[in-house]
Amino acid sequence: MLKLFPSFRSWIQAFRLAIPTFLGTIVFSVYFWAFLIGPLVLTVVSLEPEGLVISLLSLVSLAIGFLWYLAIKILYFFLLRLLWSSPPKWLRPKLNWKHSLKNFCISVLATIPIAIQFLIPLLVKAHLEVNYSLIFRLRFNIEEIILRNAWLWFICAALLLHLTDTGNRKKVSKP
Repeated sequence: MLKLFPSFRSWIQAFRLAIPTFLGTIVFSVYFWAFLIGPLVLTVVSLEPEGLVISLLSLVSLAIGFLWYLAIKILYFFLLRLLWSSPPKWLRPKLNWKHSLKNFCISVLATIPIAIQFLIPLLVKAHLEVNYSLIFRLRFNIEEIILRNAWLWFICAALLLHLTDTGNRKKVSKP
């Protein structure tokens, strides 16, 4: 039976995933969703095809975010090697491509609620076509939204890690 509440292991994995994510990858992830969802919604509302071209920027943002994620992970690995001759196993990042891609995808998916909170004021402003550019920049700073909602990212990441990990666990037979 599938348990919906994340296990302790999922919370620890979310904490480990937060290190490379909050060192810059989350900004690229939020902009990925902003460049993907925002222009598509505006294209549907205004029926102008320019939004589709802007949506291609989301793929560029996603690619740069993945490269940044790998760079942070490798830098973290070498920093641990510099500080310890043999760092603890639980602290070492896995440099496996498949594992890195899975964790990056979880990190990007966990930013959806934060991106939605970033996008709602943008879409309302664009739909109303009111020029609040100065007020908008002062009130809706992306870094503030990310830091204010870091707890939401942790919950989403732990849930996603729990859901992806439940199928990989081996059943232990009781004697």
